[in-house]
Formats: sequence, structure tokens, C-alpha cells
Amino acid sequence: MDRPFVPAFALAGALLVAPLVAAVAPNTSASAGEGVAARTDDAVESKRVAVTSRARVVKKIRKRTAAQVRVRVRAKVVYRFSYTKGGQPALRTSAARKSAVAQADAGRTGTARKKAKKRARGTAVRRAGRAAYKRGFNRVLRERDAVIPVDPVPPAQPEQPTPAEESGWSVAFAEEFDGSSLRTDRWQAYHNTYGDGNHELACLTPGNVEVSGGSARIVSKKESVTCPGGSQRDYTSGFLGSREAGNYYPLFGRYEMRARIPHGQGLWPAFWLRHRNGSGVAEVDVMEYFHSQVPGKSTSTLHFPTSLGRNVAKKSTFFETPVQGTGGWHTFAVDILPEGNDIRFRFYIDGNQTLTFLNTDHAKWSTVDPEHAWDIAVNTAVGGDWAGHPEQQLGYLQGPNKCSLTYKTPTNNDPSTCPTTGIHLANLPATYEIDYIRVYSKN
Repeated sequence: MDRPFVPAFALAGALLVAPLVAAVAPNTSASAGEGVAARTDDAVESKRVAVTSRARVVKKIRKRTAAQVRVRVRAKVVYRFSYTKGGQPALRTSAARKSAVAQADAGRTGTARKKAKKRARGTAVRRAGRAAYKRGFNRVLRERDAVIPVDPVPPAQPEQPTPAEESGWSVAFAEEFDGSSLRTDRWQAYHNTYGDGNHELACLTPGNVEVSGGSARIVSKKESVTCPGGSQRDYTSGFLGSREAGNYYPLFGRYEMRARIPHGQGLWPAFWLRHRNGSGVAEVDVMEYFHSQVPGKSTSTLHFPTSLGRNVAKKSTFFETPVQGTGGWHTFAVDILPEGNDIRFRFYIDGNQTLTFLNTDHAKWSTVDPEHAWDIAVNTAVGGDWAGHPEQQLGYLQGPNKCSLTYKTPTNNDPSTCPTTGIHLANLPATYEIDYIRVYSKN
């Protein structure tokens, strides 16, 4: 429930002023009256000055409405001064007071000494007043915090506000993974060695894809299996593709995924779009994560092999500090929209634009059914030319014979000379968790 906002200075000021006014009022308690009576005239004057100096706070408090000062605090503030023989409020430490007086007395006589003593006493009074004010203010805050209950902060929830809520967008497709199994009318879980062209190590199996609790999980494991075709593999992982289930999505729109990404050398999680005529025509890599090359950064890339070539636009952008295992929730998206006679691509991480590219030579891939142009692929590759080995030399890419962080040939061709700062080997099993995949259309 919302409460009226009461600034700390106003609350504290009110509590500080109240007991001071009560101390000089006719109806004070007996003990308070005795304390006031015992003080010298100079001390009372100092108290009056202290009250006067807080007049501005009183004026501000009076301007507050009753609703803004409803907070009740059971606290009392009592200013305590130490007194010298003359009844003057002194500094808390006598050594500091004596030092000030001694400095004033040095080399002076007569009227000059009296004036110096007077100035020293004034300094002592001011310092004592400031110290007492500070002690009382801090006491008010401590007692206030002990009395006023504070509503507990709810734990962070994995759910985030629905993205793409700008005006003009509508949901064309939404996979929320709400069931207890994969919807085969939308996806096919691969059972093959797709990725052999990159020398990947895993056999992709449907058993490595799990759906429950509102999310899908692609789990990469170390286990020996015989893949279709007789291939023997020591690792397994998962791949979801929409085209094998007969599903393609619009040429123009926003493609978005919310997921948690696993960190570690040897893992290559991805969220990408393939042209309905094949990725050799056009490919949009919304998110690829190469931990051993760019730790903590998601890479977005555009490929148009039949027109502009591969890696036409590419950028790696930080999304989180690498951790052992799976990281936190993030959204990854791309907008593909017409811009005059051209096509604009805009990439996002957590709603922040990371890369933009205007394609002016798109005739070879854009002349396709505008409602069925792209398929959606989500997978984790294990090993391969670009991810490194999950259990062998850290910081080294065996296929191209390069150090992963520098992409340079190791010194004397010795992989152990490759730098490894900020990276680690994969912890298997490793989980790539997807909360949702959505496609939005621009109205």
C-alpha cells in the first residue's frame, strides 16, 4: 500500500523541536522543570538561540498536511550540555576547550585577553551546540527506525513485463512453454548430428529437451551415445527447429526470446532465424554466445551469402558477468522492418538497441511469401570450431588453431600459451533455459 512521503529532515526536525519547546513551556514535568531552573541564564539563552536557529524547519513542518505527518514515532530527544564553572556550555572534551583558551591567552594581556577568551567561549558554545544537535538528530533516526515497521522487499521474480508493448505491435505467435511436454505441432526436437560442418561434438537428441514449469530447457551432457547413422559421440545436447514442423513466420516483425544462458568453454547456445530457402540464402543470428571468445557478451550477426556475403553486420555486446553454470534472465530480440525500398535490422538486449543495419541489396532473399519467410531455431552446440572443447585446453580453438581470446596462433604453436583471463571450462550438464519465444507484427 502506498504511504505519503515524509522527508527524513522534516520528521527529524519535528521531533527535535517538540521536546525543546516543551522544556520551556509552563506545563513541563517536575524533573524537566528542575533541570531548567538549575541552569544559568547564559545556558537558557543558548537554548533559546538553538530553538530560534531551527525556525526554518518549523515553518516547513507547518506547511505539511496532516496526512503527510501521520507517522508516529515514540522518541524523545534531550540535549545534554556539559558545563564549566561559569555555567557556559563547553566542548565535550576538556582538552579541546583548554587548548582553545590557551591559544587565545598566548601573548595577550588586558582587554585583548578578555576579547580572546570571549571569542573562545563563543566558539566552544557553537561547537557544543552543533555536536548536541547532531547527537539528537542521530538518536531520532535510530529510534524512528526501531519503531516504524518496514514492509519486506519481495524476492525477485523471473517474470518480466511483456516486451514490445509499444503502440503498433501485436502478437503474431507466442510460445510460452506452458505445458508438460514439447508441442510437436510447433517444434521438432532434432535427433541427428546437425552441426558436423563446424566439427561439433554432440549428438542432438529429443531427450535433451525438457518442458515444464513454464519454460523449456536444453540440457547439454557428457555421455556416450550412438547417434542415427552410427556416429559415436561422447556428448549430447538439444536443438529445436520450427521448419521441420512446417512452421515459418513473417518476413517483417520482431522476433524475441527471454532466456538464461549457460557459460563455459565448449558451449555454443544460440537463437537464430533461417530463411525458408535455407541459411545459405539468409540467416539472422539474434543471439549466439561464444564464452571462450567474448565472455559475457552476446553476438548478433547477419549473413546474406547469395548477395552481400557472410558476417555482413556483426557485434558482440555485454549482457552479464560470466558465472559458473547458467546466468540470469535476459531478452534478446531483432526487428526486421521495411524502410523505404530497403530493409532495416535492429538488434536488442533487454530492450536496449545493440546493432542496426540497413540492407539495400535484398532482392535475392526478400522476394518470398511475406507471411512465411523465416523459421526459428534454438539450440546449444557442444564443441566445434568456434566454441572450443569443453574439457581440453582452456582458451584454445582447435579447429582454426587459434587462441580464443585473441584469435591469434599460439606462441610456438603451443596451446598452453593462450590467455585464459575471465573464462572457464563448461560445467556439464549445462542448461539453456527459455522462458518464451514470441513474434510480433507491426500494425
